[in-house]
Amino acid sequence: MNIIFETEVTPDIAEKYILLELDTFRRTSDGQVKKSYCVLTNEDIVLQEIATIEKQKELHNNLMENYKKKNWSFCVDALEHLQGKWKGEVDTFYDVLGKRINEFKEKDPADQTDWDHIITIPQ
Repeated sequence: MNIIFETEVTPDIAEKYILLELDTFRRTSDGQVKKSYCVLTNEDIVLQEIATIEKQKELHNNLMENYKKKNWSFCVDALEHLQGKWKGEVDTFYDVLGKRINEFKEKDPADQTDWDHIITIPQ
């Protein structure tokens, strides 16, 4: 799986490849926030799934939106349907996201009031 940051997304890349939003990062040094994207090529698509690509992209996008809203139930259901798609190229991300969601579900909602979906990285 190839990953790029939003500053690297050009119209040419967006036109030629499937881009799926992944995590959003904030650098502690300057507070700059950047989204990351998975870049999928034709080689990452199973021929039998061509007819459902748009639905898969839509489900992935809804997963990310609902993750930001802490709608854990939707996320768990979406992850179940997305596992194995894209020839498994995104499964590692889905596994990590699923583990994060399970950890959040176990926490007291009062402990999540200052939560946002952005991952802070030192730099």
